[in-house]
Order: sequence, then C-alpha cells, then structure tokens
Amino acid sequence: MKRFIGLTTVAIVAALAGTAAADSVTVTQGATGYQGGNGGGAFTATQASAGFVGTFSGPASNGTSNFQTFCLQLNENLSFGGTYNTVISTYTVAAGVTNFDPASGAFGSNPSQDALGATTALMYSQFRTFGNFGGFAPADTTDLATALQLAIWYSEGELSSPANPNGLNNAFAANTAAVNMFNWAMGVANANPTEFYGVRVLQMFNADGSNAQDVLTIVPLPPAAYAGIGTLAGVIGMGYIRRRRLANA
Repeated sequence: MKRFIGLTTVAIVAALAGTAAADSVTVTQGATGYQGGNGGGAFTATQASAGFVGTFSGPASNGTSNFQTFCLQLNENLSFGGTYNTVISTYTVAAGVTNFDPASGAFGSNPSQDALGATTALMYSQFRTFGNFGGFAPADTTDLATALQLAIWYSEGELSSPANPNGLNNAFAANTAAVNMFNWAMGVANANPTEFYGVRVLQMFNADGSNAQDVLTIVPLPPAAYAGIGTLAGVIGMGYIRRRRLANA
C-alpha cells in the first residue's frame, strides 16, 4: 500500500509538472546587452499565438509576451524571425550531441532524449531572477550571456570530449565565469537534485513537424496545484491509516 501511495503521488506530480502541450513562439536575436557569443543565446522568445509557452519575466522582458532564453542542443538549429510550434517538457526532443550529464558523471538512460539537468535549471533560474550565481556572475550582460550559454552547453553534455564541437569545450574551459557558474550550480544542485525551480524545456518544431533547437522556459507550478497535491496525498494517506486500524482491530 505504501508503494501505491508513492506511485500515485508521483503520477499526480508528473501530470502537473511534466510534458504539457503549448503553442508557438517567434525567436529573434537576444535583447540589446544580452547578445552573447559563440552562436548561442540569449535569444528573445515572443509568444506568436494564443497558448502557454512559459512566464514572461526576467531580463529584457516586457512582462506580457516575451522572455530571454538559451539553447540546449548543438546539433539543432533555429532562424531569427522563425516561428516554431512548441511543447513544454522536462527533456529535449532529441539528445543533442550527447545526453551525458557532467554533474552526475553519467549518461542518460534514453539515447533519443536528454533530460533537463538540475544544474542547468538552477543557472537559468538565476538568470531569469537576476541572481548572482553564487557571486560569479559577470557584471557585463553580454559577458553574462556568453558565459551562461557555454555553461548550459557544458551542463547538458554538449561539450563533452571527445566531441568538443567547434572548440567550444576549450571556450568553456577558458571562460572563468562560465566554469565558476557551473561549478557553483553543480554544488547546489547535487544537494537538491529534484529541485528545478520551475524551469522546463521548450521543445520547438518547424511547421513541417521536424525538430528545431530546444530552448529553456519557466513554468512555475501554481500554488493551488501544490495544495491539490497535498490534499489528495493526505486523503490517500488517511484512507491507508484507516484501513490499517480496521485490520488491526
């Protein structure tokens, strides 16, 4: 019965916080001051039609229709001005260069996808909430965007040797801020491996259904949902206790 309670609660959480249908965004170059180097983010994701693509908040957001984001894969592309159908998920739709997780030192169990890492989630959450990454954030926003994109790629295993695509692993190693940001986030995430700060993968698809570059978004679980989980878990738990008491009477 304890197993039933645990599985039921996990299923409820997964239904609320896992993969969920969204709509579409148009992607453009990052806002002024957040245009990082190495061909990565930040990028501006703007809601293109009715639907939910995440919260509109953080640096250079107008708070009503856009947010800054970063890419997760090196073997997928996006075009500025392109509009993409989206799905909110906890993993990329394809694994990228690898699904290796440097924080855990292990490869993911599913070779066709790459689960979002807690280290990546923490770093992106810090960016969206104007955090200081444990005191390691560069003061210049362009340097911050460059360092963060390298740290995210590294965190997601995209720069793992021997792949080292385009020398970006060397670029990461030479970027002190990127290395420090990742190391700080890895230490925090290892102590809280199930905390993702509301960060999710925004899977993106071209009009013909083919895969495009996946990026990051934030989808906080509403307080009411937490209350619902607690209430239902309590009901299940009370039912279990009542049955145990009857059985022992």
